[in-house]
Amino acid sequence: MRNCANRRSVTITLDCTGSEVDRLHRRLAVGGGVIGTYFRTSPLRQRTMSVEFTVDVPVRYRDLDPLNHVNHAVYASYLEAARTAYLEEVAGLPVEEISFVIANLELSYERPIRKGDEPTVALAVSDLGDASCTMTYEIRVDDGVAATAETTIVHVDPETERPSPIPDVIADRIRAYEGLEAAA
Repeated sequence: MRNCANRRSVTITLDCTGSEVDRLHRRLAVGGGVIGTYFRTSPLRQRTMSVEFTVDVPVRYRDLDPLNHVNHAVYASYLEAARTAYLEEVAGLPVEEISFVIANLELSYERPIRKGDEPTVALAVSDLGDASCTMTYEIRVDDGVAATAETTIVHVDPETERPSPIPDVIADRIRAYEGLEAAA
């Protein structure tokens, strides 16, 4: 990224590769005014997974704002539902034994989810470290993407509440499901 201080311009270059490119339109704003656009390749579209992990999440009445849109804060709970299901089904962890905490959450809204929509959350692990794991998400409605997100979760020792290595059995299950190679 290059920032030219005198002209107040920003140039962003993205390298999109792969056979399938899903471009999502974004607007760049400075001081409230739109100065340009860019396209981003969806992280879930960049990977080849053996089986895509998805979870259907219901839109509940309590999720809605006065315009019958799902409130922006509720999107994070949809991610949580998918993440919890993934850790149960893929990593083999019962809910009461999940010992990961969220270290980072990034969420980009593409379009509103409305009353009557039937959202599905797709999730993939994009990076698996010694004690942390980065997950990418798409919240989909019909044939479109309503939001994209990324979380970094950190494994913690339940007794010390300090970061600790992800147990090998859990890491191995995630690697096998995602087609990831073991760290060197």
